[in-house]
Amino acid sequence: MFRDTYTAVVMYFRTMSLTIVALFVWAYCLTFTPDAFANDSTFGGAGGTLAPLKETRIRMASEHITLEARASDIWTVQAEYVFENVTSESVTVQMGFPELGCMGDCDMDHPFTMNGLITTVRGHKVAHRTGRIDPANKPNWAPRLGLIHLFDVTFEPNEKIAVEHRYSHAASTSVDGHSVTYLTRTGAFWNGPILDARFTIKHRLEHYYTTYPKDFTLVERKEVMTKGGPQWIYQFAMKSWQPKSDLDVFFGNPVERLPQGCPMSYHVENAWRRALQESKELTEDKLVEMVANEFFTSVTTPVLNLCRHFPYAVHGKPFEDPALNEYFYAASTEKKCANCDPNDGMPKETMHFYHQVNPTYSDALLDKNDLLYSRMANLIYARRSTP
Repeated sequence: MFRDTYTAVVMYFRTMSLTIVALFVWAYCLTFTPDAFANDSTFGGAGGTLAPLKETRIRMASEHITLEARASDIWTVQAEYVFENVTSESVTVQMGFPELGCMGDCDMDHPFTMNGLITTVRGHKVAHRTGRIDPANKPNWAPRLGLIHLFDVTFEPNEKIAVEHRYSHAASTSVDGHSVTYLTRTGAFWNGPILDARFTIKHRLEHYYTTYPKDFTLVERKEVMTKGGPQWIYQFAMKSWQPKSDLDVFFGNPVERLPQGCPMSYHVENAWRRALQESKELTEDKLVEMVANEFFTSVTTPVLNLCRHFPYAVHGKPFEDPALNEYFYAASTEKKCANCDPNDGMPKETMHFYHQVNPTYSDALLDKNDLLYSRMANLIYARRSTP
């Protein structure tokens, strides 16, 4: 069932962890020759340390980021940028992609490690060098940045350059849900707002409600059938955009919206698997009835009606009964974070909505466990409805 300069993807430990993915202009301060200092006038610092610098000669014309869950433990990231030199002179800058620093006891390949990172500039692969930020120069909005993947880019006068990053990273899960955060608050580094910003999240994660920051515009949300099975697609799109907070999207587990009194779906699924193994002499219909009696007979009739429709609601089915639509598809609400730390990336205002009708709904989106749960609830419901 169910950034302006700096761009980053981070998954909190209570949720599915994502790697930090950010594009910066950095000051790379190491043993530069006098010529290097002269040619790279945007760089500063000393002692082999890194510090972010404001770059007003280059603007981000577009940013298209796609995050896709390829498996339960792997995410892939494709980050496509177009930068523009707004001056009539050649400009050389050093850009960097930072990973989130590991917190706690981690090995070298911690959840925030970017695996197989490939960067292309003008369609050609470029080599990286690495560095770390000097703690004294670390911005207050990024206190935990780790390894930085650095590369140089030279712009001709008024030139537009495409920069693309591809990589994968590990994921982790929790009982609460799945959270994706893209850090987008460092607008001071580039010239002006992002002209065209798009963020696309594709996943097959079970979820029932979603939250995201108020200053992001959700333009598409749907579940579609693909060769690999049902897939959710979320797309945020903004024009001439200067973010006020980070993109923090949370996908809450369906169990948090399960009608009170309905049995947990995984309990029903586990009982069904045990019944198949232990009662092989019984027909499927008899096994369905046996498990249904165990989990649904004690449920009141009004709640049972919600139970049998719940698997369909998780996939956004539009119901003929207005009462079901009203119950399962609550209106969006706005939530304010009263105790948020301005430096931790959490948005101050969040749009919060439960599942809504899926414009591309089809019964084919339900898997065998969805159908089994509904079948059992319908069996008990029909029994009560029959004189």
